[in-house]
Amino acid sequence: MTTRRLFTADYTGLANRLEGLSLSFAIKEAYGHEICLDWPELDALEIMDTTKRRMWPWDRIGAIRLNDCDEAQFASLGRYRSILQRSVYSPASLPKRHYLETAAKIRLTREYAGLLREILAKASGRPVVGVHIRGGDFKTYDERVYDIERARHQAVPMWWYESLLRRFRAQYPDVVFLLSHSGDPARFEPWRKAFDTIETSAHVAHTGAREQHMSAGHPALDLFALASCSVMIATPNSSFSHFAANALGPAASVILPPARTTAEAPEAGVLNIHGERLPLFVSAATKPEIFKIIRGDTGLPTPAALDTGWF
Repeated sequence: MTTRRLFTADYTGLANRLEGLSLSFAIKEAYGHEICLDWPELDALEIMDTTKRRMWPWDRIGAIRLNDCDEAQFASLGRYRSILQRSVYSPASLPKRHYLETAAKIRLTREYAGLLREILAKASGRPVVGVHIRGGDFKTYDERVYDIERARHQAVPMWWYESLLRRFRAQYPDVVFLLSHSGDPARFEPWRKAFDTIETSAHVAHTGAREQHMSAGHPALDLFALASCSVMIATPNSSFSHFAANALGPAASVILPPARTTAEAPEAGVLNIHGERLPLFVSAATKPEIFKIIRGDTGLPTPAALDTGWF
C-alpha cells in the first residue's frame, strides 16, 4: 500500500508552523497521512508522531498544495496521496482538542532542555515576567502613538514595554525579566543595565531563522522559555507570543496594549485565553469581554517563579 504523506517545510516562521500543526494532526487522524517535517529548528525540537523528511520531486506527483483550508477543502483531502501543508489556520469546525493535544507533542531535545533549565536557573526562584518584542518586519509607524488601525503587523514602540517593566518593578521589586526579541539586540542594552534580565540568546545562537524573524538566539529556546512564565508582556498579532502563552506549557496572563495608546499616558490590558487559537489572540484588543484594561498602579497580574517542570 502506498504511504500517504503530509509535508511541511520552512514556509513561514516557527510559531506559524506550530500553529498549523494542529491542522496537520487533524488530517493525519482523518485520513492517515504521515506527517513529514523539514524544519531548521529540529536540531532542538522533537515533535511526537512526526518524522524528519523533505518532499522529493516524486512526492509532488498528484500532490495538493494546501495554502488555506476550509471545511469543504478538508473533506476532500482523503483523495490525495501527498499534501504540501502551508496553512496556518484550521477550519473553525475542527475539534478544539486538536490544538492543545498538538502542543503537548512538542518537546525540546534532552540537550536543549538541559541547557534551558541551566539558563533559567539564574532567576533563582524569583518572580519572572516574560517579555516578547517582535522587531524584524514589524515596523514602527509613530514613535509617540500606537494605533492598531494603522497596520496589522506593526511594532509596538519601546516606551510601551519599558513603562510596564517599570510598573512591574515598582509593584514587585524582586522581579526578573526574561527578554525574547527579534531585530537588533543592541537596542536592549539600556534595559540590561536598568533591570534584572535573562536572555537565552547569550548562550546559544541559531542561523536557521528567516530574515524577518532574525534574532540572536535559538527560537525554540526562546519559545520554551517564554512558555515557562506565568505572566508575559507580549507583541500583538505575533503568533510567537500567542503560542508561548496560550498553547505551549502552563496557562499565562498576557499583557497587550489596547487598540490605541500614547507615550504620554501608556495603557495596557490583560488577557487569559489559554487553549484558544491564534485568530482570537489577534483580535483580542478589540474585545472588551476578554481584554481587561489594567487600572491603577497595583493592578498588574502577579508573576510567579519560572515553571520548568512541564518540559
